Amino acid sequence: MQFIVTAEEMKEYDNNTITHIGVPGMVLMERAALQLKEVICKHVHNPQTMLIVTGVGNNGGDGLALARLFSREDCDVTVCRLGNLNKETESFRAQRKILEHYSVEILEEEKALETLKEFAKVKAGFDVVVDAVFGVGLSRPLSGSFAEAVAAMNAIRGYKVAADIPSGICANTGKVLGCAFRADLTVTFGFAKRGLYLYPGTD
Repeated sequence: MQFIVTAEEMKEYDNNTITHIGVPGMVLMERAALQLKEVICKHVHNPQTMLIVTGVGNNGGDGLALARLFSREDCDVTVCRLGNLNKETESFRAQRKILEHYSVEILEEEKALETLKEFAKVKAGFDVVVDAVFGVGLSRPLSGSFAEAVAAMNAIRGYKVAADIPSGICANTGKVLGCAFRADLTVTFGFAKRGLYLYPGTD
């Protein structure tokens, strides 16, 4: 039997694991990144190029941790960070500081969006394109630069992987919130999210 949860339930389970059981959030993030890497390598053998697009929340922190793991294996990793650093979570900040010690450049905000749009325009290709922009907390339609970024990510060639849930999919209903990342593979963490099994999210 598979346990399928809502966004609110998943947040409660994570909080319980961190607060009551005592497992640090950074440990959960590292485990998520390790599992994400393992599953990607099962589907794409020895990826040489990777595009990782992050937000500034914990989903983005998973993406930064993943960038570090693949960069250590001589994969050419490009990281595009969307969102205002004033809104970054503590775990995202910690992963960002760690990544500064590795040879991975993080393209930020306007430069990140411009780069994504240029990649889409010239039909650039990567072995893997990873969406780590929004996790289960998204509740309003994507708009502005986020919507533009997701559209560009969908147009870039490569095997597309979503971390936890594709950005733009409501974790509770499966509804497309304006637009959504079209993943070939979604690697979800902890428990499966309801929106991954409800149409149109499951598509």
